[in-house]
Amino acid sequence: MLDASETAELRALHAQAYGRGGELSASDRARLRDLERKRRGEPVSIPDELPGARAADIHGSLSERRTEQADRVEVTKRVERPQGVETEPVETEPDPETPPAPTPEPRKRRWPIVAAAAVAILIIGLGTGWILWGWNSAESALVVAHAEQRAELENSGDYDPGSIVPVSEQHGVVVWQAERSEGQQYCVIITIGSKAESGCGVLDDPDVGFPSTAVTVPEGDKLAGQRFSAFLILSASGEIVPTVQIWDETNVEWEHQYTDAQLEAIARIEAEGFDGRALSVLGYDGDTAVWSSWDSQGLCVIAETDGGIVQGCSGTDEPNATLEIQAIVAGVPTNYIVHLAEQSGPQLTVVKLPLSTQVEVDPETGDVIEFTVDEPSFDDLAIDDKTGE
Repeated sequence: MLDASETAELRALHAQAYGRGGELSASDRARLRDLERKRRGEPVSIPDELPGARAADIHGSLSERRTEQADRVEVTKRVERPQGVETEPVETEPDPETPPAPTPEPRKRRWPIVAAAAVAILIIGLGTGWILWGWNSAESALVVAHAEQRAELENSGDYDPGSIVPVSEQHGVVVWQAERSEGQQYCVIITIGSKAESGCGVLDDPDVGFPSTAVTVPEGDKLAGQRFSAFLILSASGEIVPTVQIWDETNVEWEHQYTDAQLEAIARIEAEGFDGRALSVLGYDGDTAVWSSWDSQGLCVIAETDGGIVQGCSGTDEPNATLEIQAIVAGVPTNYIVHLAEQSGPQLTVVKLPLSTQVEVDPETGDVIEFTVDEPSFDDLAIDDKTGE
């Protein structure tokens, strides 16, 4: 480490050595090397024995040179440059052993670095929060985009407060997940604009189907007219997973699923005011189809009888309801009994009532005498052949 005087001496020797026409004596070169080594923290080698006269000459010469160099520096500082005269910069060769001094950067360049560091810290914080708390950016974007719809669902009072969460948006349809009855039931909701359809239920009961609902894709979308269904199911790990399905119903002719005989029966049923597209085959009585449909009266059973088209409806949406139709079919008293099961759907049972008849001719009048087996259990089975009742 150099003190102030040694630093000034080193600068003077540099100026003398690297200036124009500069030249150092052997003693000055030795002194320059010693000062540079001392500045770098290296030990300075000094001969053990130095002749007194030579040492005095060296120290005297150095003292004189220091005085001259100091005076020269002072004179240089006091000289004023004449106006209008351009001075050429002094080009000095850098010392190969001296590392170049770092160029200080302007203070204003630090601001972009500080700003970039702040942004990096923010990104790291958001990423850490995402990992730790599972923040879902897609869900948050849906909440913001459909805040009004969410508020309407909250205000309806049909769901537990704070449980309504959007899970998907596609084809103009938004799918939501919610809870109700204090978390005892899970609901899947589909909204199209201000219109909402929903289905709720429990997920841990194997005898009950998954919550589901469906709508038709609105006009303006490339899948307009197709059936959009949404479900809530349980994954293998027990997590609730929203699932959607789209059925293309626009290019399917519903009549293609029926035989010619069934289409003729549908035509006869439609003639009585029923919608043929809402019919489905519930079962068979021999070769005759028994039909079903759903409307505001619940499940309805429709059958062709000897007395025409008859219909019976459950009148309820209870999952375990039972309905029955009594009619004469092909001359035989027949009961159509339908039981609604939660898992297997409606089940049809066809009961044909036995009726033994012997025919005799009156020998006097020639009229046919109908003889019915006298069986008390058949007393309640009398049916009007015109009304079927």
